[in-house]
Amino acid sequence: DNAIVSNSVIRAYENGVASVGGLFSASQLHLYGGTIEGNMSSYGDSTQSIVSELSSKTARFDCLDYRIEPDAHGVDVTVADGDAPVDLVLGGRLYCAAETVSGQYLTKFGAGTVRTLADWTGMSLGVDIVAGRVLVDNPMADGLGNQGVKVDAGATLGGIGFIGGTTASYATSSTVTVSGEGNNEGEIAPGTIDDEGNHVFGTLTVGSAAKSGSVSFADYTRFTVHFGPNGESDLLQVYGTVSIAEGAGTKINIVCDNPSKIPSGRHVVLRTTEGLSGRFFGVTAPNAGWKVLYTANAVVVEVPGPGRKVIIR
Repeated sequence: DNAIVSNSVIRAYENGVASVGGLFSASQLHLYGGTIEGNMSSYGDSTQSIVSELSSKTARFDCLDYRIEPDAHGVDVTVADGDAPVDLVLGGRLYCAAETVSGQYLTKFGAGTVRTLADWTGMSLGVDIVAGRVLVDNPMADGLGNQGVKVDAGATLGGIGFIGGTTASYATSSTVTVSGEGNNEGEIAPGTIDDEGNHVFGTLTVGSAAKSGSVSFADYTRFTVHFGPNGESDLLQVYGTVSIAEGAGTKINIVCDNPSKIPSGRHVVLRTTEGLSGRFFGVTAPNAGWKVLYTANAVVVEVPGPGRKVIIR
């Protein structure tokens, strides 16, 4: 069989689909390139577990709701780095039955890449990205939990979706903190990838007009933006404040495959509504002519050339 459901454990193998009903209780979900769909609940006081094993296929968790009881110890999502560009898609909601559960997290382990598509992924939980990459690609509302997001050393937060609700009824906490250790840098890299692994330009949004948020870069952290030949660039939009530690370990990394084709001018790559403090100490750019400029509310990349135009999205 390509899908097995037994003893509160669900296993979905390549090309397999495990469909479960709304009253099914499961505490361990194992995907080997397969799909789990339906509704389920998880009861008890143990940490719930979602594991995406090595596979050449993208695994999918498409449950409409996966309810975690408030006395549980959060959710561990462990994702191996397989052959697919995206190893696991979280197309369903993982949420806690309580309105708030202080100190409990949806914790992402493993070197693999996770794409979140559903609103309220991790609702009532904090989100801690310990390793690998999380792409927040939800189309509206809130893509991650309402107790803040931590990006640990060596981990990456990216995507073209939203952290923090876009309307008053969905407004949640949108505090993002990035940390690092030496050369093991935590990273924010707006933009996402398609199913073939190609970069897709876009905006990662933190906070909203309904409720402001914040982003803080500790020392030994990195902010990465991509540039395309037609003037495309990624943007981190923060409704709130951004702070950058005044340390020698912070850096901005500018990625461009064909720098000679980039239109000259100033490109806004980070924008805030309530103020920017600090500067990135290091700059990695396609060539020495590229400059990073700062205003009270933005980080701007200036591309050299005979002409100049301002590109603001």
